[in-house]
Amino acid sequence: MFLLLLIANSLAAFAVTKYERKEWLDALRPEATRLAGQPIRFRVDKLNLEGDWALIVGSLMAAEGHIMDWSKAKGCYPTLDKML
Repeated sequence: MFLLLLIANSLAAFAVTKYERKEWLDALRPEATRLAGQPIRFRVDKLNLEGDWALIVGSLMAAEGHIMDWSKAKGCYPTLDKML
C-alpha cells in the first residue's frame, strides 16, 4: 500500500495543469499557424514538461469548422506523417 501511495504522489508531481498546458500551446500556436499557412488547433496525445522544456506528441488539426489544407503548409511534404 505504501508503495502505491509513493508512486501516486510521484505521478501527481509530474501532472500538467490546465494552465501549464494552455500556456505552452498558446506559445506554440503562432509559429505553428505561420508554418501551416492557416489557423490550427492541437490534438495533444502526450505533454511532458520539465523546467522550460516541453515534449509534445500529437498532431495539428484545422481550426474548428475547417478542413486542414496541407498544400498551404511551408515545407510540408504530402506523403509524410503529420504528427508533432
